[in-house]
Amino acid sequence: MTDPKVQKLNLSVVIPLKEISDSAVRLAEVIVGSGCQLVIVEAGATDNPEQQQRRVSALQNLGVDVCSSPPSRGGQIARGILQTNSDWVWVLHGDTCNVEPALGYLSDLVSSTVPAWGRFDVNLLGSETALALIGFLMNFRSRWTGICTGDQGMFFHRSLLHRIGGFPEQRLMEDIEVSRRLRGVGVFLAPKVRISTSGERWLRDGWVRTVMRMWCWRLRYFFGASADELYAEYYPSEGSDSA
Repeated sequence: MTDPKVQKLNLSVVIPLKEISDSAVRLAEVIVGSGCQLVIVEAGATDNPEQQQRRVSALQNLGVDVCSSPPSRGGQIARGILQTNSDWVWVLHGDTCNVEPALGYLSDLVSSTVPAWGRFDVNLLGSETALALIGFLMNFRSRWTGICTGDQGMFFHRSLLHRIGGFPEQRLMEDIEVSRRLRGVGVFLAPKVRISTSGERWLRDGWVRTVMRMWCWRLRYFFGASADELYAEYYPSEGSDSA
């Protein structure tokens, strides 16, 4: 349970997950311990229901709101935001870690009433030196364009989400779409504060190939390809009902 001595922050955190992992439980301990409301939206994908239930119970004992939603990252995020009760919302991936500096930044920001949105710099974890370059380019590009990725831990003032009609409920490119809608609506913040996330997916099929494919998908989305069409290519081994 949340320590009653911890000061509550005007900040709610939403984490969309396919399946609750041990790393997500560890992340929850840090977030709840900082005084934030935490909502985890899981898609119910698991090969071990008993283990999943133990993890859900551990989260609920921490005071985490756990709910379910059909598999869709944007849809799960939108569902989680509906469960939040703070003026500020922070969306994280389940494999994010080293969030303490970002929490420190947000604990100061949430006392402000200025409608703003933004993201943090991301550090991709792994032994391959190319990951440092990829992370640098991701951070540089988004600081210049105002287009962010979910890996960077996007945060929003609730009033801005209302102004754009809510978080886009799409299965892929939801981070790009919400960035496009928010540009020019409120103040964009890109603090040089780092969070970390796994670099495994960048290396799984080779980092050069992965970067080129992601740029191709982004360009196709920009020129009108649907999120569902790109999703089917991004997750070719999964059925149409997968997250």
